[in-house]
Amino acid sequence: TDITGTTIYSAGLDYFPSKLGDRLLLARNPSGRIADDETVLIDYTYRTPTDGQLDNHRIDFGLAQDFSNGLTPYYNLQYRIQEVDRSTGIPLEEDRLERHRIGLKVRRDRWGASAEYEIFDDSIEPFIAFHLHGDLDVLRKPGNTLGMTAAFSRFFFEGGFDDRDVSLLDLGMHHRYTLSRDLTWWMSTAYRFESDSVDGHTSGVDVEAGVEYQIGDLTVDLSAEYDLLNIEEDRQDGFGIWLRVRREFGNLLARR
Repeated sequence: TDITGTTIYSAGLDYFPSKLGDRLLLARNPSGRIADDETVLIDYTYRTPTDGQLDNHRIDFGLAQDFSNGLTPYYNLQYRIQEVDRSTGIPLEEDRLERHRIGLKVRRDRWGASAEYEIFDDSIEPFIAFHLHGDLDVLRKPGNTLGMTAAFSRFFFEGGFDDRDVSLLDLGMHHRYTLSRDLTWWMSTAYRFESDSVDGHTSGVDVEAGVEYQIGDLTVDLSAEYDLLNIEEDRQDGFGIWLRVRREFGNLLARR
């Protein structure tokens, strides 16, 4: 499900399950409802002896320093170790995870950028990665804003299910313009390119635009969305029109 537990994702549509040895691998479907980098919840069951014992120990540590010139160096550590009591016949394997993230952020009035080096070492799918991110406020006026973002990541997987290199490029733009006191026009675009040394190239485009009309406490939003997903020797197009009506209520429990 999603992090709220209200949206239930479907196997084969939103994600693909596959069994590799004694492990189950879940892979996100890029054309499904699970957004990239979205947090999901997974419910699962497994059988253990009645006297089985499984201990998990986790440590999280973070350190950052904000300087007056807008620079912020930081370091984050996530460490988890799993201990299994083999004498009781518990069928699980011990799993260890150690994640280091060290980076530098810079923040100015109209733009920001960051660079990060990541080490993700676990017993399932370890990797090292480099991440670059930037954002720019092209326009920032009352009633007229235009922002752009760019991100690039490079992953090196070694020692997991297969050795591969993956590059990700994400570009985005969002524009919002107030036509009148009650009418607002907006548009957002997103582009992703993924290069996988094993699975090949994947690219996708998402364009969404709409108008928002405010009538007192009632908001009417009419929007159109176009999706394009290019996978090796496969192309998928999607188009949708959405009409949303939203009514704002005050604090119904407030004392009068």
